[in-house]
Amino acid sequence: AVERKINGPLRIPISEKFRDMGTIVSGKIESGNIRLNQKVMIMPEKRICEISNIYGASENEEQSAISGDNVRIKLRGVEEDMVQNGHVIVDRKHPCHNTREFDALLVIREAKNIITAGYKSVMHVHTATEEIILAKLLHKVNKQNKRSRMPPPFVKKGERCIVRIQTTKPVCVETYSDFPQLGRFTLRDEGKTIAIGQILKLVDTNTINA
Repeated sequence: AVERKINGPLRIPISEKFRDMGTIVSGKIESGNIRLNQKVMIMPEKRICEISNIYGASENEEQSAISGDNVRIKLRGVEEDMVQNGHVIVDRKHPCHNTREFDALLVIREAKNIITAGYKSVMHVHTATEEIILAKLLHKVNKQNKRSRMPPPFVKKGERCIVRIQTTKPVCVETYSDFPQLGRFTLRDEGKTIAIGQILKLVDTNTINA
Protein backbone atom coordinates (compact mmCIF):
# COMPACT_ATOMS: atom_id res chain seq x y z
CA ALA A 1 0.00 0.00 0.00
CA VAL A 2 1.11 3.50 -0.73
CA GLU A 3 2.17 5.37 2.39
CA ARG A 4 -0.37 8.05 3.22
CA LYS A 5 1.05 11.50 3.81
CA ILE A 6 -1.28 12.89 6.45
CA ASN A 7 0.99 15.85 7.13
CA GLY A 8 2.15 16.20 3.54
CA PRO A 9 1.07 18.80 0.97
CA LEU A 10 -2.67 18.73 0.33
CA ARG A 11 -3.78 16.83 -2.79
CA ILE A 12 -7.46 16.07 -3.52
CA PRO A 13 -8.17 15.14 -7.16
CA ILE A 14 -11.80 16.08 -7.88
CA SER A 15 -13.86 13.08 -9.07
CA GLU A 16 -17.32 14.66 -9.07
CA LYS A 17 -18.92 18.09 -8.76
CA PHE A 18 -22.45 19.37 -8.45
CA ARG A 19 -24.47 22.30 -7.19
CA ASP A 20 -26.56 22.04 -4.03
CA MET A 21 -26.97 25.38 -2.23
CA GLY A 22 -23.41 26.05 -3.35
CA THR A 23 -20.56 24.24 -5.07
CA ILE A 24 -19.90 20.69 -3.82
CA VAL A 25 -17.01 18.49 -4.97
CA SER A 26 -16.12 14.88 -4.17
CA GLY A 27 -12.74 13.23 -4.03
CA LYS A 28 -10.24 11.19 -2.06
CA ILE A 29 -7.65 13.01 0.02
CA GLU A 30 -4.47 11.51 -1.43
CA SER A 31 -2.17 13.60 0.77
CA GLY A 32 -2.49 16.11 3.59
CA ASN A 33 -5.52 17.06 5.67
CA ILE A 34 -8.35 19.59 5.61
CA ARG A 35 -10.43 21.47 8.17
CA LEU A 36 -13.47 23.73 8.14
CA ASN A 37 -12.95 27.32 6.94
CA GLN A 38 -9.55 26.45 5.44
CA LYS A 39 -8.52 28.45 2.40
CA VAL A 40 -7.47 26.20 -0.48
CA MET A 41 -6.56 26.56 -4.15
CA ILE A 42 -7.94 24.64 -7.13
CA MET A 43 -5.36 23.73 -9.77
CA PRO A 44 -4.76 24.30 -12.62
CA GLU A 45 -6.98 27.40 -12.55
CA LYS A 46 -5.34 28.64 -9.32
CA ARG A 47 -8.69 29.68 -7.89
CA ILE A 48 -8.70 30.49 -4.18
CA CYS A 49 -11.74 29.32 -2.23
CA GLU A 50 -12.75 28.24 1.26
CA ILE A 51 -14.00 24.97 2.71
CA SER A 52 -17.40 25.68 4.29
CA ASN A 53 -18.56 22.08 4.93
CA ILE A 54 -16.92 18.64 5.02
CA TYR A 55 -19.00 15.46 4.67
CA GLY A 56 -17.43 12.07 5.42
CA ALA A 57 -18.25 8.60 4.11
CA SER A 58 -21.25 8.37 6.47
CA GLU A 59 -22.64 11.68 5.12
CA ASN A 60 -22.12 13.26 8.54
CA GLU A 61 -20.65 16.73 8.75
CA GLU A 62 -17.05 16.65 9.92
CA GLN A 63 -14.72 19.28 11.36
CA SER A 64 -11.72 17.86 9.53
CA ALA A 65 -10.54 14.97 7.33
CA ILE A 66 -7.18 13.35 6.60
CA SER A 67 -5.30 11.54 3.86
CA GLY A 68 -7.11 8.36 2.82
CA ASP A 69 -10.60 9.75 3.50
CA ASN A 70 -13.24 9.99 0.77
CA VAL A 71 -15.02 13.29 1.25
CA ARG A 72 -17.58 15.69 -0.16
CA ILE A 73 -16.63 19.32 0.32
CA LYS A 74 -18.74 22.44 -0.01
CA LEU A 75 -16.63 25.30 -1.35
CA ARG A 76 -17.22 28.98 -0.80
CA GLY A 77 -15.98 31.45 -3.42
CA VAL A 78 -16.03 29.30 -6.55
CA GLU A 79 -18.84 28.52 -9.00
CA GLU A 80 -19.64 24.93 -9.95
CA ASP A 81 -18.95 25.56 -13.65
CA MET A 82 -15.40 26.70 -12.82
CA VAL A 83 -14.51 23.25 -11.48
CA GLN A 84 -13.80 20.14 -13.56
CA ASN A 85 -13.14 16.49 -12.80
CA GLY A 86 -9.36 16.10 -12.73
CA HIS A 87 -8.78 19.48 -11.10
CA VAL A 88 -6.85 19.15 -7.83
CA ILE A 89 -7.47 20.89 -4.52
CA VAL A 90 -4.18 21.96 -2.90
CA ASP A 91 -2.97 24.31 -0.21
CA ARG A 92 -1.75 27.66 -1.51
CA LYS A 93 1.82 27.29 -0.27
CA HIS A 94 2.32 23.87 -1.88
CA PRO A 95 0.59 23.80 -5.28
CA CYS A 96 0.79 20.75 -7.50
CA HIS A 97 2.49 20.79 -10.88
CA ASN A 98 0.58 21.69 -13.98
CA THR A 99 2.19 20.45 -17.18
CA ARG A 100 1.70 19.61 -20.84
CA GLU A 101 4.86 17.52 -21.18
CA PHE A 102 6.62 14.84 -19.13
CA ASP A 103 8.85 11.78 -19.37
CA ALA A 104 7.44 8.45 -18.23
CA LEU A 105 8.26 4.77 -17.92
CA LEU A 106 5.71 2.81 -19.97
CA VAL A 107 4.88 -0.89 -19.92
CA ILE A 108 3.09 -1.88 -23.12
CA ARG A 109 0.25 -4.21 -22.12
CA GLU A 110 -1.85 -4.50 -25.23
CA ALA A 111 -1.05 -3.31 -28.73
CA LYS A 112 -2.35 -4.64 -32.03
CA ASN A 113 0.56 -3.06 -33.88
CA ILE A 114 3.93 -1.57 -33.07
CA ILE A 115 3.88 1.80 -31.30
CA THR A 116 5.99 4.63 -32.67
CA ALA A 117 6.49 8.33 -31.94
CA GLY A 118 3.32 10.17 -32.90
CA TYR A 119 1.03 7.54 -31.36
CA LYS A 120 -2.14 9.11 -29.92
CA SER A 121 -4.11 7.79 -26.98
CA VAL A 122 -6.20 8.82 -23.97
CA MET A 123 -4.47 9.07 -20.61
CA HIS A 124 -6.27 8.35 -17.34
CA VAL A 125 -4.36 9.82 -14.38
CA HIS A 126 -6.04 10.05 -10.93
CA THR A 127 -9.49 11.52 -11.82
CA ALA A 128 -8.35 13.28 -15.00
CA THR A 129 -8.81 12.08 -18.59
CA GLU A 130 -6.71 13.73 -21.26
CA GLU A 131 -5.75 13.14 -24.88
CA ILE A 132 -2.01 12.65 -25.36
CA ILE A 133 0.59 12.02 -28.01
CA LEU A 134 3.82 10.06 -27.62
CA ALA A 135 6.16 12.81 -28.80
CA LYS A 136 9.36 10.75 -28.53
CA LEU A 137 10.52 7.24 -27.73
CA LEU A 138 13.62 7.92 -25.63
CA HIS A 139 14.89 4.50 -24.45
CA LYS A 140 13.96 0.87 -24.26
CA VAL A 141 14.39 -0.60 -20.77
CA ASN A 142 15.49 -4.22 -20.38
CA LYS A 143 14.76 -6.65 -17.53
CA GLN A 144 17.85 -5.46 -15.69
CA ASN A 145 16.44 -1.90 -15.81
CA LYS A 146 19.17 -0.77 -18.20
CA ARG A 147 18.27 1.85 -20.76
CA SER A 148 19.17 1.59 -24.42
CA ARG A 149 21.61 4.24 -25.62
CA MET A 150 19.72 4.90 -28.82
CA PRO A 151 16.03 5.76 -29.06
CA PRO A 152 14.10 2.73 -30.35
CA PRO A 153 12.24 3.14 -33.66
CA PHE A 154 9.22 1.38 -32.14
CA VAL A 155 8.00 -0.62 -29.14
CA LYS A 156 5.58 -3.53 -28.97
CA LYS A 157 3.49 -5.54 -26.53
CA GLY A 158 5.42 -6.70 -23.46
CA GLU A 159 8.20 -4.14 -23.77
CA ARG A 160 9.15 -1.33 -21.40
CA CYS A 161 10.30 2.05 -22.57
CA ILE A 162 10.87 5.64 -21.49
CA VAL A 163 8.88 8.12 -23.53
CA ARG A 164 8.16 11.84 -23.81
CA ILE A 165 4.42 12.47 -23.54
CA GLN A 166 2.62 15.66 -24.54
CA THR A 167 -0.96 16.44 -23.46
CA THR A 168 -3.47 18.52 -25.40
CA LYS A 169 -4.29 20.60 -22.31
CA PRO A 170 -2.39 21.22 -19.06
CA VAL A 171 -2.92 18.42 -16.57
CA CYS A 172 -2.25 18.32 -12.80
CA VAL A 173 0.29 15.58 -12.14
CA GLU A 174 3.36 14.81 -10.03
CA THR A 175 6.30 12.49 -10.42
CA TYR A 176 5.65 8.95 -9.22
CA SER A 177 8.50 9.24 -6.70
CA ASP A 178 6.91 12.32 -5.06
CA PHE A 179 3.21 11.38 -5.22
CA PRO A 180 2.50 7.85 -6.53
CA GLN A 181 -1.26 8.54 -6.62
CA LEU A 182 -0.77 11.51 -8.97
CA GLY A 183 2.15 10.00 -10.87
CA ARG A 184 0.77 6.73 -12.23
CA PHE A 185 -1.50 6.49 -15.24
CA THR A 186 -2.92 4.26 -17.94
CA LEU A 187 -3.15 4.81 -21.68
CA ARG A 188 -6.38 3.51 -23.18
CA ASP A 189 -7.64 3.12 -26.72
CA GLU A 190 -10.88 1.56 -27.97
CA GLY A 191 -11.78 0.39 -24.47
CA LYS A 192 -8.48 -1.41 -23.87
CA THR A 193 -5.59 -0.56 -21.57
CA ILE A 194 -2.68 -0.15 -23.98
CA ALA A 195 -0.04 0.74 -21.40
CA ILE A 196 0.53 1.57 -17.75
CA GLY A 197 2.99 4.26 -16.82
CA GLN A 198 4.85 6.12 -14.12
CA ILE A 199 5.84 9.77 -14.46
CA LEU A 200 9.60 10.16 -14.06
CA LYS A 201 10.23 13.82 -14.89
CA LEU A 202 8.09 16.89 -15.55
CA VAL A 203 9.46 18.76 -18.56
CA ASP A 204 7.13 21.72 -19.02
CA THR A 205 5.78 22.79 -15.64
CA ASN A 206 3.85 25.66 -14.22
CA THR A 207 3.39 26.25 -10.50
CA ILE A 208 2.62 29.27 -8.38
CA ASN A 209 4.08 30.49 -5.13
CA ALA A 210 1.29 32.06 -3.11
